Amino acid sequence: MAKEAKQTCKPSGKIKGKKPPPNKCNPDHDSDCCEEGKLYDIYKCSPPVSDHTNAILTLNGFGQGDDGGNPSECDNKYHNNTELIVALSTGRFNKKKRCHRYINIHGNGMSVKAKVVDECDSTMGCDEDHDYQSPCDNNIVDASQAVWDALGVPQDQQELLHSRVPSFVLSPDQARAMSQTVILKVPMSCEGCAGVVKAALETMEGVESLDINMAEQKVTVKGKVKPDDVLQIVMSKRKRATLWEAEAPTPAQEDVEAPTPAQEDVEAPTPAQEDVEAPTPAHEDVEAPTPAHEDVEAEAEAKPADNAADA
Repeated sequence: MAKEAKQTCKPSGKIKGKKPPPNKCNPDHDSDCCEEGKLYDIYKCSPPVSDHTNAILTLNGFGQGDDGGNPSECDNKYHNNTELIVALSTGRFNKKKRCHRYINIHGNGMSVKAKVVDECDSTMGCDEDHDYQSPCDNNIVDASQAVWDALGVPQDQQELLHSRVPSFVLSPDQARAMSQTVILKVPMSCEGCAGVVKAALETMEGVESLDINMAEQKVTVKGKVKPDDVLQIVMSKRKRATLWEAEAPTPAQEDVEAPTPAQEDVEAPTPAQEDVEAPTPAHEDVEAPTPAHEDVEAEAEAKPADNAADA
């Protein structure tokens, strides 16, 4: 696999190794510390990523004091090793254009999606900035502990597999960005602030055009990009940013208020109450026997007449 990679991407030169000073070069995760006088290949390129690209998966620590060395290139921060994150060789890192993009890693019968946060430098090494480690090969995927765990590799076998240079398959995330317009609200008080935002977004893969309106505090990005990726790039420069669309939920509120007409239906039973009062005429029938009393009285009046006759 390494030979196949070098046929498509040849070394751009060599550097001579230096012996690390005492207590330098963190050997964790089987890191390759430089050897005095040894020549190491360096690369400015990497084999292109296709739908099925072989890669060498290595184990890396992204936290402060870990073997990863300095903060991550994409956001200048250290990361927890429980995150699904990776560092890519210089060519694939592509001058930060793959920052915060996702790749799929297949191996050990499993698959995992991980986010790119750092570069595994293939052009330099054996110095303090690189923790006196040798330059990365041109097809390295330096992965966090979480990635290895997601691939189902037991921790007691991970360094062993690393030393044997296992073959994994790398592919772009299938949820590729569609061509769209992303608008952010970014507080910018000076030309320099706007310049920092512009420089960061110009390095982003998929950006076709960019407009910054300081008066409206608006940044408009067009291209095959994802809103969350654009947001992450700007925020990595310690800038506060929000998606512009998130501030306009007004139409949705109109739908929430729509049930008002339904209340009219609730009041509709009023006519039914008239039917309840309808029995009033029935009371007239109940009172109808009154004339019968008249007959009783008439009979009573007749009796004195009879008595008078008897008299």
